[in-house]
Amino acid sequence: LYSSAASDVYKRQQQHRIALEAVFGLKEEYGYKELENALIKSYTSIGVKLNHQKAVPLITMLRNKRMIVQENGRKYTFMPDFHY
Repeated sequence: LYSSAASDVYKRQQQHRIALEAVFGLKEEYGYKELENALIKSYTSIGVKLNHQKAVPLITMLRNKRMIVQENGRKYTFMPDFHY
């Protein structure tokens, strides 16, 4: 039973990594609104339905887990060494 929970966490981590690598492969840094739009496109492309209401808490979670960081209080950048 716990192995499926571990594989779910791994699968989620991989989804985040794939989506973030796609977003930040296009551009190194984003303002908030353009990051939100890029994440919606990227997550949708890997089969994760995302809209504005879900993107806002997703960005907060990505920041809290240090998957993305906000540099100088403005632009968001990707931290590829993150550990979920």
